[in-house]
Amino acid sequence: MPRYERELARGDLAAALVTVLKGTADRTALRFVPRVLLEQGIRLGIRAAARKPSPPGVVHPLDLIATIHYDAITVAEAAGPLERFASLRCEVLLLGGKRSNKSLEAAVDGLAAVLPGARRVMLSRVGHTAADNGGKPELVAAALRSFFGGQDRPAGGRGQAPVTPPDQPIPIRRSRQSWAHDGSPEGSRSKLALCVHKP
Repeated sequence: MPRYERELARGDLAAALVTVLKGTADRTALRFVPRVLLEQGIRLGIRAAARKPSPPGVVHPLDLIATIHYDAITVAEAAGPLERFASLRCEVLLLGGKRSNKSLEAAVDGLAAVLPGARRVMLSRVGHTAADNGGKPELVAAALRSFFGGQDRPAGGRGQAPVTPPDQPIPIRRSRQSWAHDGSPEGSRSKLALCVHKP
């Protein structure tokens, strides 16, 4: 991410965002668009977005570009052999997109081999940026709610074959559960959702 950091330091949000988009290398048409054209289009979008204030309590989209720095730190800290995740003793969700970069798909495959009891969800027609507003955040949110809410779990729990949800969002029922500080419903086993990033 050195290029991203340099672009961010000089205040070039468009170039920084293009670096991130190109870096995820999702298997979409975006990867074929020349960098200069992407930057021009994003600059127009940034100018338009800058004229629209966010509602109270809502982070402005332009402020989020600088937060990608923390994703890079998380990726760097997680580098290393996948076997070290084998000691996890909680339920695990491996969530990916079928249009993600092949290296991300390989990482999910590797984690699934190390964590055979993990629930694996591969979302169709989306890539690494599925959670972004321009992607399919409702699919990502539905998969996370299903996992953390305990809904649509395969029979038998751990050790089952990988699960791929339908291409439509999973219906979510509202829950009145209270959550413990570790993110698990009080009285249940802990859970962990692993997001895979390209190093």
